[in-house]
Amino acid sequence: MEFEGKIIEKLETKTGTNPVTGNAWKYTRYVAQNTLPQTTTIVFDVWDGRDGRIDRLNLQVGKWYRLFLSFEAKKNKEGKWYNSISAWSAREVSIIDENKNGEEQ
Repeated sequence: MEFEGKIIEKLETKTGTNPVTGNAWKYTRYVAQNTLPQTTTIVFDVWDGRDGRIDRLNLQVGKWYRLFLSFEAKKNKEGKWYNSISAWSAREVSIIDENKNGEEQ
């Protein structure tokens, strides 16, 4: 799925080790928001993996991106379901601010 929005906050980066495989893992969590046609805000993760995705995507607070997302439902240790949203790619985009008469931001 695609989501176009502005990165409004960079949250924590977490690291750990998979207890089964022993492989290290790392992700950074972000908040993005768009305003057209109505305000929508999402929280999503960028998992680093072996390809250095966090550094490669280099998401910056205040910039607009087209995010390519994957969604997955997971069950926690207490048996409760939750949704996980991850960005696997992103492209910086310029937007037109309707309040500035069509000027690009």
